[in-house]
Amino acid sequence: MSIGAAGRVLLDAVLAGALVLLSGCMHKEAHSIAGPTRTSSEASADPQSLEPPSVPPPGEVDSALQAAQRAEAAGDAAGAIEFYEHVTMMPDASSVQMAEAHLALAMLSADPNAPQRDVEQARAHLRQMLQLEPDHPRARDASLLLALLDEIGTLQSRTAELTAQSDTIRSSVTELIAKLDEKERELQKVKQVLLQNKP
Repeated sequence: MSIGAAGRVLLDAVLAGALVLLSGCMHKEAHSIAGPTRTSSEASADPQSLEPPSVPPPGEVDSALQAAQRAEAAGDAAGAIEFYEHVTMMPDASSVQMAEAHLALAMLSADPNAPQRDVEQARAHLRQMLQLEPDHPRARDASLLLALLDEIGTLQSRTAELTAQSDTIRSSVTELIAKLDEKERELQKVKQVLLQNKP
C-alpha cells in the first residue's frame, strides 16, 4: 500500500468516526426534542394521554424533515437526500430548518461508505449551514467536519501530485534501464571485437 493510499484510508477512518459521532448527536438531539417515547401500557395508564396534544401538527417543512429523517433511519440515503434538498428550497422554511437540512445533506454526502459520496457537495452544504446559522448549536461540529473535509481535499490533491511525480520518475527509470541495457549490449559487442583482434 502506498503512502498516499494509507493516508486516504486513515483520513477516511477519521472522517467515518467523526460522522458516527455527529450522527449520534443528531439522533440524540432529535430524541431530546421529541421527548421520551412511552409504551402503549404507559399511555393507557395515563389519563392525560387521552387528551389531544397541545402541540400543533407539523407544518409542511417539519413533515418534509421528518420524512427525510425516517428515510435516513431506514437506510434510504437517496430518499433522505431528496427530502432534505426539498427542504432547502422551500420558501417557508426557517433558517434553522434549512441549516438542519444542509447539515444532514453534508453528513450524507461526506460518508466514506456511501455510494453517493461527494466531498465537494458536503463542503458546500456545511458552508451553507454555517452561513445560515453561525450560532447554531451544531455549528462547532459543522466547522470541525468542514476542516476535516478541507484537509482531505488538500491531501487528495497532494496525493495526486505525488502520484504524477511517481509516474514521471517510473517512466524516467524505465527509460534509463532501457538505455543501460542498450549500453550493455554495445559493451558486449566491443568486448567481442577486442577479443577477436587480440593477437
